[in-house]
Amino acid sequence: MKFGTIAGWALVATFSLVTLATLAAQDEPPVYHAPKPVKPQPVKPQPAKPQPVKQTPTILVSCDLACNWDLDGDAQAPIEAGGRVKVKVELLGQHVVDAATLDGVDKVEKEVDIEADKQASAPMALAPVRDARLKREQDLQKQTDLDAEKAKEKEAELERVKAADAERERVRLEKLKADEDAREKARQDQLKADADAQERDRLAKLKADEEAQAKAKADEDARRIAARENGSVQFAEASTLYAQERYQQALPLFVSACEEGSLAGCWNLGKIYGMGQGVTQNYAQALNFYQKACEGGEMRGCSDLGQLYENGSSVNQNYYQAQELYTKACDNNEMSGCKNLGKLYELGHGPNQDYAQARALYQKACDGGEMMGCNNLGALYDNGSGVSLNFIQARELFLKSCEGGEMRGCNNLGIIYDNGDGVHRDPMKARELYQKACDGGDVESCKNLGWSYFQTPGVNRDFVKARVYFEKACDGGEMMGCNDLGVMYDDGKGIGRDINLARKFYQQACVGGLKKACENLRILR
Repeated sequence: MKFGTIAGWALVATFSLVTLATLAAQDEPPVYHAPKPVKPQPVKPQPAKPQPVKQTPTILVSCDLACNWDLDGDAQAPIEAGGRVKVKVELLGQHVVDAATLDGVDKVEKEVDIEADKQASAPMALAPVRDARLKREQDLQKQTDLDAEKAKEKEAELERVKAADAERERVRLEKLKADEDAREKARQDQLKADADAQERDRLAKLKADEEAQAKAKADEDARRIAARENGSVQFAEASTLYAQERYQQALPLFVSACEEGSLAGCWNLGKIYGMGQGVTQNYAQALNFYQKACEGGEMRGCSDLGQLYENGSSVNQNYYQAQELYTKACDNNEMSGCKNLGKLYELGHGPNQDYAQARALYQKACDGGEMMGCNNLGALYDNGSGVSLNFIQARELFLKSCEGGEMRGCNNLGIIYDNGDGVHRDPMKARELYQKACDGGDVESCKNLGWSYFQTPGVNRDFVKARVYFEKACDGGEMMGCNDLGVMYDDGKGIGRDINLARKFYQQACVGGLKKACENLRILR
């Protein structure tokens, strides 16, 4: 239909409506006059004015699974599973919607064209993507399981092969071992046969030697019986001179007594040479005489010969030889042998350290009158070595040892009183005991006596006496006495300070094996 015709008909309709309204307003009923036909007039078209967009375009986004999504890279609020959301857009044209499941694993992207006054739809189908992924993963897992099963079967086959190889190797090795055992048994049988033959020869020779030795001993016993009268007289005279410390006069008489069969004379000769009494100290000579005495049955000779082996004096140090000699002496009731054997067990020299064995041997020696055994037993109780610490028992044993003439017991008893171990501390009593022991020849007690005079609290100090007893200890081989003498000269207490003498005594003690003196010497330098 043409635009002009439409406009004419619109004009006629408008005119009719106006006429009807006028007639209704009059009192008289309206009279309808049919209008005359009007020729339609063309209407000049007017230019159209721009019309505003009536509605902002939107995108309706929906997710079949709960999702996070963004529009053109801008994150939007999450959508629940099966939910949707409408979003206005300002620009027409193409837009990109991205959606992903909440775990970020499955994703979908869509491009949406936006036209004016229209709503675009963007259904984000994540479920198919997820299902496809899960199917791929299931297929991959099935393949992985299949591969694992094949690998397991292959490994089982390898294990069966290995087991078969191992069984063959076991059978081979068992055969080799059986062959080797047979050869070894044949070899051992031959060795035993050879050893039996050698043992028969040895026993035959041993029997012959024993018969020869028995004859020689019978001859020697006869000779000793014949010489005993003369020898015993010479020994008695030599013993008197020895007790008077007239060693050089006693020596030739002991020699004669020993040559005439007096084993005690031989033992005394060993003691003279071993201690250098009236002669130059000579361990080799001492060893000869001790050995002669021991072999003849003088157990004191066995005990002292054991000490030479224990100390390595003129012979290679041999604790096992010493142990054998001490055991022989102790078994034959020579108490010094029991005491010396106990010391080996206490120190673990030769035999394994065994305090219980040491205690038993010291007790046997002490009960048998060996006062050093009492002293050593007291030291075990004093130190708690292999026994419960017991100062009272230690004091009683040290007292017994001291009263029995063993000066080391007096010294140790002095230490008990000096320290107040199990008794009321009594420095003066300790000093008396140190004095007795020092006068009796125990050089350690001389050192302790010097220290008592040097700086024992609660008693009179006397630096002059301290120096005298330190010197006596040092001269007797007590290295701590030499060190303490060095300290006196170093400090100048009671005597003029003399660095040279301090150095001399430190050096002497250091050379003697006292580490403390070596340190003092280093500080002095």
